[in-house]
Amino acid sequence: MSRRRYISTLTSVDKTLRACSDSAVMFYLMMLPHVEDDATITGDPDELAAIVVPNRPGWTAGKLRKVLDELEGQNLFNIVDGTLYLPPVSFYKYQSSIPEGKRRTEHPVSEKPCSDEFQKKISKVAENSASPSPSPSPSPSKHMRSDERDFARFYALYPRKKGPGQAEKAWNTAVKTTPAEEIIAGLERQLPALRAQESQFIKYPATWLNGKCWLDEDSAADSELDLVLAENRNPRRVR
Repeated sequence: MSRRRYISTLTSVDKTLRACSDSAVMFYLMMLPHVEDDATITGDPDELAAIVVPNRPGWTAGKLRKVLDELEGQNLFNIVDGTLYLPPVSFYKYQSSIPEGKRRTEHPVSEKPCSDEFQKKISKVAENSASPSPSPSPSPSKHMRSDERDFARFYALYPRKKGPGQAEKAWNTAVKTTPAEEIIAGLERQLPALRAQESQFIKYPATWLNGKCWLDEDSAADSELDLVLAENRNPRRVR
């Protein structure tokens, strides 16, 4: 285990972290120095508490579970079979001192895949929305409930198909305060800019929804600025 990790200054402007609570951000940053070279750490809540926040008042099992759920919902890590995995793309971006032979190249998915029936519905909607232009949304299957149809339209349009279960959970939360049509309209407005990006730089759909990114007015400019900053700003080393 390395006790020296890079924490980039970009964390202060990272949109995903900004969408998290103060407790979640603190826990995430305090966890980084304890992560193994293969970008993993125990996913057992009791062990994590003992390693990351030992003897800190107020960190009950309930609070820790809530923080872990929040961070996992933002796709900052996945917990699979008792092991917490950080995404290699983001972790090794700043951990350049770790030898290639010790790095993990794949990122497991912790959630269960959506049901075959729902996947077929998603595929059907995707077939009807193949046009690359932001034209009016197609009419999904008449056998689906309205909430299923709305999410199916969103997921079919979104250019990165990752984490359908988490995406649907984030969608159900978002539509409690924002009309589905407004969210979809925001996505359609941003589709040209999103499709111009490489897939690895496109947010997961759950992250996009949790960050209320349908409100972004200039996603193309934001994406370009993020890439420039990521390539040119030197990270700060913490010990």
